[in-house]
Amino acid sequence: MGVWAMVVSIILAATLIGFLISEHRQARKHQRRVRKMYASAVLDALKPMLIYAQKHVVESASVDKTGVVFRYLSPNGGESVFRMKDYGFPNMSDKQQDAMRTILEEQLPDLADQKRYRLTRHNIRLLDGSLEYAYTYSMSRAYKQVHARSSYYAVKPSPYSW
Repeated sequence: MGVWAMVVSIILAATLIGFLISEHRQARKHQRRVRKMYASAVLDALKPMLIYAQKHVVESASVDKTGVVFRYLSPNGGESVFRMKDYGFPNMSDKQQDAMRTILEEQLPDLADQKRYRLTRHNIRLLDGSLEYAYTYSMSRAYKQVHARSSYYAVKPSPYSW
């Protein structure tokens, strides 16, 4: 029984090491895609919208194959739409969408805060049976209420006042 336990533990260790190596390679590929997206003309075209989003409160942000949409929280609301085809770019692949999602989290750090925003990945099944993905960041209800009430107060509320 000692020999079998040793063989099983060696097999488990080898499997774990293989899994960790695979995850590390995937993370490196993802970082490479993010760097490539930062250097692309797509991000140059998206930059004014990102600067605007950094200065305003984003209610939701969506990334799909056709582009990026920001919806802003204000008395009148507002929306910024970046469609790839409007700027002459092809639609994004699933991996490019994931890289764009990472860039949005880096440029707008509030999106990465799980207390403020919830990330949802949508699986969209097309008529031909293929599957597409879209990502949506939605502002939490408590964080939205803090910003809705902030116009009534002279001081800016703490983001974690709830």
